[in-house]
Amino acid sequence: MKPGQCLADIFCGCGPLAVRAARKGLYVIANDLNPYGYEYLAHNAQLNKVSQKMLCYNMCARAVMRKLYAEKS
Repeated sequence: MKPGQCLADIFCGCGPLAVRAARKGLYVIANDLNPYGYEYLAHNAQLNKVSQKMLCYNMCARAVMRKLYAEKS
């Protein structure tokens, strides 16, 4: 993928792929249902200084996709 594109990682855990993609210049939508995974995802985004390039959710993947689709329309 190229900088400026968007990546949706809806089962991201603590975010190894999501954070790395954001560091490469992509906009990332990251989600994990596990509250501990989400906590570490947000922490990793902050540590790697990519919080501004990431939207982090702690929701069911189906709910995230519905939310994204509703915002697009």
